Amino acid sequence: MAKKRAIKIRKRWRINPRTRVKESSRLYKRRKTKRVLKRMVENEA
Repeated sequence: MAKKRAIKIRKRWRINPRTRVKESSRLYKRRKTKRVLKRMVENEA
């Protein structure tokens, strides 16, 4: 699933790299960190 999402984001970058890269990477990073935090909480519990 992660690979598919990465491909989608990559395609989006190709359309208009200058404007899209920053916001896409920021959204992707935020999504990633949230998932990592959730995993950490699960490990502690």
